[in-house]
Amino acid sequence: MNKRQRKKLQAKMNVLKEAHFTDEQLWDMDVTLAKYISSGLKQFLNYVETKEELPGYPSDFKTLEGWHESINKMIWSFEEISKSEHINYRKDEEYRKKIQEGLNLFAKYFQSLWE
Repeated sequence: MNKRQRKKLQAKMNVLKEAHFTDEQLWDMDVTLAKYISSGLKQFLNYVETKEELPGYPSDFKTLEGWHESINKMIWSFEEISKSEHINYRKDEEYRKKIQEGLNLFAKYFQSLWE
């Protein structure tokens, strides 16, 4: 990591240290975080899609398109969570499995979300 990247990271960390949540946001922390994460993932995907040079992606994927498809699954899951405050009460097992798939991908590739 070069000096510029380190300085940028430090600035981001300072913002995170200063973040405060309202009682309402804390009450539905899953929904609150899902909104932030889906927004960040959308920006990340747009960023890597518009790069002139080929961006990196996890070696698990044979193609860049496979990586983008996985990011889209993550985005969909977090968007669904942010729309449905009581998602755990839904009876539709297939819907819940699809959401869990995106969450699992996010957990698996969390440390690959960089460019």
